[in-house]
Amino acid sequence: MGTVSRCHRRQCDGGKASSVPPGMAARRALPERFADAADLTGAGKRVGPWPLPQVLSRSVERREEGRAEKRRGALLHDTRQILCMQNEQGGAMKAAVVQFRPTFGDVPGNAARILELVTEADAELFVFPELALTGYLFESTEEALALAQAPDDRVFDPIVRAAREKPAAVVLGFAERSPSGVYNSSMLVAPDGSRTTYRKIQLFWGEKKIFLPGDRPPETVEISGVRLGMMICFDWIFPEVARSLALQGADILCHPSNLVLPYCQAAMVTRCIENRVFAITANRIGTEERAGQSLTFTGLSEIVAPNGEILARATADREEVLVVEIDPLAARDKMATPTNDVLGDRRPELYTVGVMPGAADD
Repeated sequence: MGTVSRCHRRQCDGGKASSVPPGMAARRALPERFADAADLTGAGKRVGPWPLPQVLSRSVERREEGRAEKRRGALLHDTRQILCMQNEQGGAMKAAVVQFRPTFGDVPGNAARILELVTEADAELFVFPELALTGYLFESTEEALALAQAPDDRVFDPIVRAAREKPAAVVLGFAERSPSGVYNSSMLVAPDGSRTTYRKIQLFWGEKKIFLPGDRPPETVEISGVRLGMMICFDWIFPEVARSLALQGADILCHPSNLVLPYCQAAMVTRCIENRVFAITANRIGTEERAGQSLTFTGLSEIVAPNGEILARATADREEVLVVEIDPLAARDKMATPTNDVLGDRRPELYTVGVMPGAADD
């Protein structure tokens, strides 16, 4: 029998920017509606010595009403060719990618918004954007430190309680205050309430003037048998980050982002293919104009399967929550073809890795 898959799309506040002033919690109610983006049934078939895997999840973007049925028909036509296997011993997980626009400097309001979204949406894993608590364009390190939080700060407590009650895992980006300075970090709140922090390794552009570079290697966290790894925004352009997590057994790359370049969403398809993992890239929307700069964020948050199929993708300019049922254990199958293991076939003894030839020692 095929597997029925469903992607839920929820639009938040009509995609409008928050008008709540800094220091005030956001209290607007979210629209109580979900729209099915796709309802597909796929059946696996055996061809040669290996099975063509079953479809577990898929979404359809319907930007033009007149093309909706045509696109749906094309999607149904190719379901048996999609390499997103449902592991016989696995199980579905509802994963949510959250695309929204934080209000700069309004830590209590942004935290309340995150709590509201976690409480309202039906999912077991939530991924929010980079620097979701503060906004992005800091004028100085001092300003970032003033708005930064320690990982055990009380602002996270309501989110931790919500994660326990659902239960769910929540990943969100924040400015991390530490004795040595401020980091661009993400936090994974587990269903048991534990908190794991990752510090962004590859800082982008003006971030280098504000944040300290991450000083710890990326690591995986196992939750209910599923291995999650965190990377942040510009980490995408360095394939070593995703590969490091894949080599540690990550099933899902949780990728909070504030993307302004047009390349990442497509590049994450490649990261998924070359590592045979799921990736959830949560981008923000809107424009920030501060510190003499103007940055417009590209939206298009997405959930991508190990075969590179885009299971859900948000719009470029609306706040949305997309929920997709996936089987995380599908990422344990590393065979790109019947004879090619994307991790097992590596030949690291022949690769040039580490310091570039001719680079000066630090």
